[in-house]
Amino acid sequence: EKAESKEKADVSVTPLAIPIIAGPGTIATVMSLTPGSQVMLHMFAILIGIVIVLVMTFYAFHYSSFIMRKMGKTEMNVVTRLMGLILAVVAVEMIGAGLKGMFPMFMS
Repeated sequence: EKAESKEKADVSVTPLAIPIIAGPGTIATVMSLTPGSQVMLHMFAILIGIVIVLVMTFYAFHYSSFIMRKMGKTEMNVVTRLMGLILAVVAVEMIGAGLKGMFPMFMS
């Protein structure tokens, strides 16, 4: 396994990035925004938002090696820690929402 991994490029991006971009959170967000909206303008606004995010994601991935070369090691560590903090905040919020839904009698 170690010898095989030395021959290949970094494979950690695909398993980590794809579920976050097109995972259950993304699908649930789109599903929660679209039901019951018969107004075509509202549906069009959702579609435009999805397209904008897809274009931004494409450019971020496309120019990621350039961005990494321009950023130093310190800046990359700061961005990595900041993203980890944001992920932790979202996780705590989701846990809180789940507990609130499971035990509404304890929440005031």
